Amino acid sequence: MTQQAVKRTIPELEINARDHIQGPATAPVILIEYGDFQCPSCGEAFPIVKQVQQTLGDNLQFVYRHFPLMSIHPHAEMAAEAAESAGAQNRFGRCTTTSSRIKSHSVPSCCRPLQLI
Repeated sequence: MTQQAVKRTIPELEINARDHIQGPATAPVILIEYGDFQCPSCGEAFPIVKQVQQTLGDNLQFVYRHFPLMSIHPHAEMAAEAAESAGAQNRFGRCTTTSSRIKSHSVPSCCRPLQLI
């Protein structure tokens, strides 16, 4: 008896044009991160995600989605907006690596190295 893969679709998890995507659409593994640039745990996950990407290579499609927790991270929404501005200039990846995670300093200071402002 053979088993066939059953494709399950969850609308909230459908990858779309608003997502920031790294890796081929044909990858058998999809990792979706809902991240907050001011969240310490998200910052700690960043090198782990990079290691997983390196290990799996073309077998992984990584999708990043903003999930700023504004009630506890007052700069997270501005950081997400700055990252979107970077994305509009094809610099989203530089935003996540250069400014990486913000602490208490202002978002514009995070953007200066990227020449977004």
